[in-house]
Amino acid sequence: MQIKRTTTDDTSRLREIALSAKRHLGFSDDWMTHRESRLTLSPEYVSRHEVYAACIGPEIVGFSAILTHECRCTLDQFWVIPEHQRKGIGGALFDQHRVQCRRSIASTVFTGP
Repeated sequence: MQIKRTTTDDTSRLREIALSAKRHLGFSDDWMTHRESRLTLSPEYVSRHEVYAACIGPEIVGFSAILTHECRCTLDQFWVIPEHQRKGIGGALFDQHRVQCRRSIASTVFTGP
């Protein structure tokens, strides 16, 4: 597995991963329809924020995004496709962001509810 910074070319795959992971958690189709825009990362979002992908070979199997503002880092997106969950991919992505937050001299890391 390799962790890499995403590019704007990856946005459709990132959307697929987020939707697949949410469906796996049992969210209804109605819920998914109303929140799909929140699970879709635009090319602008990917350009402005630190978004990292976990890759097995050429395939992106998970991703996470962090927002940095002053001394605060917030984990904004964090998704791994169901068939690759519980294999250390999420931990590797989280570790990548922990390193990035330390480099930005963030005093606080928020992961949300």
